[in-house]
Amino acid sequence: MIWWHGRRVDPAHNQFRWYSVILQPTLWASWECWALWGRMGQGPRGRKRVASGTYDEVLHAAWQHRRRKERRGYREKW
Repeated sequence: MIWWHGRRVDPAHNQFRWYSVILQPTLWASWECWALWGRMGQGPRGRKRVASGTYDEVLHAAWQHRRRKERRGYREKW
């Protein structure tokens, strides 16, 4: 499930980017947090696993990752 979706728009620097943080359960009763990113209007250009473990650990890592991206100028899309 998409937990957070942000975007960064700066036409002066030709920056039209999106970033998603996804939480999903694994087959072994644990959770993973994934990050995906790319340019608006295109599919993902990159992805990485941010954290894995219990739901609380993964949620904490997702919040940290979201705050880091918001400091870099990403804002919630919805």
